[in-house]
Amino acid sequence: SDNHGDNRKLTLAGADEVLDYNRLTSYRIFNLIQQPNTTTVLDNTIFKNGGVQMFENYIDEHSKYLGLNMADIDLDNSIILGLIRDGEFIFGCENHTISIGDILIIAYE
Repeated sequence: SDNHGDNRKLTLAGADEVLDYNRLTSYRIFNLIQQPNTTTVLDNTIFKNGGVQMFENYIDEHSKYLGLNMADIDLDNSIILGLIRDGEFIFGCENHTISIGDILIIAYE
């Protein structure tokens, strides 16, 4: 669906604020993975036996991702879950240009 168009329709219908589902979900996930017990559960369930792996890619002035739009990057057998910028998690499908100091969170199998 066209989120921008949907948001406009809801605003015209009288909504004071429209909440973005992807943004809310990404904040929830980010808050959960900061908790040590949650991380332990994820390590022992999803990531056990070499299934899904995740890593952080710190963006510096030499990064091949610097200046690219996060939503446009296509990785073979990997997916950008999002990035951390100034302590805030930004969901991977959002339209953000990758900057120095960002940390990409990438998952692969």
